[in-house]
Amino acid sequence: MIKKRNGVNDVDDSSPTFFDKTIAWYTSEEAAEYLRTTPKQIRNWVYEGKIRAYRLLGRRLRFKKKDLDSLLVLQGGFL
Repeated sequence: MIKKRNGVNDVDDSSPTFFDKTIAWYTSEEAAEYLRTTPKQIRNWVYEGKIRAYRLLGRRLRFKKKDLDSLLVLQGGFL
């Protein structure tokens, strides 16, 4: 089950998304490196609604690669 709270999707261990091994999950640090920005800016974008974030079994944010790629497309490849 996925619940949305404060712009972040909570994913519990009964969700099919949690067990899908084809999804590339990124941490805040990995997402920041991928987008060439800082983890703080990634968190700001989450709370501004510019990027989707998920919590997998805890407080730490996780990001899907396809969501990061869509942000790049929206920004014209430049952030």
